[in-house]
Amino acid sequence: MRTLWKIQCLLAALNLFIMAGAKAQCANNQLQSITYDSSVVSNGNKNLVFSFPRFDPSIGTLVSVKTNSSVSLNYGFILQNVLSVAKNISVSVGRLDEYTSTALTAPYINSIDTTLGTYLLQPGNSVTVAPSYVLNGYGEIDSITNNVVNFLGIGKVVFNYEPITYTSLSGSNTYYFSATVSDSVNFSVTYYYCNSSILANDLISFTANKQNDGKVRLNWSSVGSQTGRIYEVQACTDSSHFVSVGSVAGENNQSDYQYYYNIPTGASGKIYFRLKAIDVSGKFQYSDIRWVDIFTANNTAAYVFPNPSDSYINLVLNDPSNTDWETSIYASDGALIQKNHFGRSSLMHISFNNKLAPGTYFLKARSINTNKQQLFSFMVQ
Repeated sequence: MRTLWKIQCLLAALNLFIMAGAKAQCANNQLQSITYDSSVVSNGNKNLVFSFPRFDPSIGTLVSVKTNSSVSLNYGFILQNVLSVAKNISVSVGRLDEYTSTALTAPYINSIDTTLGTYLLQPGNSVTVAPSYVLNGYGEIDSITNNVVNFLGIGKVVFNYEPITYTSLSGSNTYYFSATVSDSVNFSVTYYYCNSSILANDLISFTANKQNDGKVRLNWSSVGSQTGRIYEVQACTDSSHFVSVGSVAGENNQSDYQYYYNIPTGASGKIYFRLKAIDVSGKFQYSDIRWVDIFTANNTAAYVFPNPSDSYINLVLNDPSNTDWETSIYASDGALIQKNHFGRSSLMHISFNNKLAPGTYFLKARSINTNKQQLFSFMVQ
């Protein structure tokens, strides 16, 4: 049997290790976190579903994700010796917790066994143990530092939680036994990210748009000229391990810049971009993160303009299937803002039904004929 205080000490140590690793990845950036949680009271063996908003990459660089399950188990029983001889009967309760998600590379599984006691029962005698906590705040932590890309974007990340509470009796093969079980499960997801508040505050815009020639066009603007500054363009596919792919020199009396990134052959999925603005003194700051979805190497160009926007956007699709489209606009927390339908067109004008607050939004275009989907991000200012 594992004592609960030892488990809690191990969890505390693991939590410190998670935060230390995240801070190391943040370098000079201050580590921030966002936690979403939900609690359910159940019967100890009911499958549960937890869903939480994905992380909005526009607010910072996601470096790790922590899932945390806290379980309290209330258990009571009646045990009777039905034999004609005395019996020493031991009672143990076990708990198995497993949760899976498409955001996880593998299921998380943990189990614990607790011996409740051994009871000497004469023929016909019984023992009644009133319901009480055999587990109280028993925690399970899993840290994800790789493949965090599955937690990014719009919509929800869903976890399927499968608990099993079971009883083991030894000392007799014949007895009467009845148990009362209830549990409460608190499940949470914590996103650790580098704080956007210390990013370069003289960058007033930064956009990334896919082009029809296999490139991504990056545009940014700064407040005034930044003589001697170097804008290092960085890219990655997991939102956290950025590498330099090019640079642009700041010039006198210039505030608008652009850079063309060549999409690697065979690339698919999302590519994330950020700017590292390095001043003459060596001091540097980062921009917000922008991303495009490549899907496949043969994907035709698609982009949204104007970006940033105010009251409308235009969606340009160069799709040879000549299909009908459904477009959906989502807020950064995954909330659906509006839907529109378009006939066979490669240019769609989408007026906002209501005034949108400044911030990052996402546009999903779905082919009604083929169910092919494309995702874009845009800013409202």
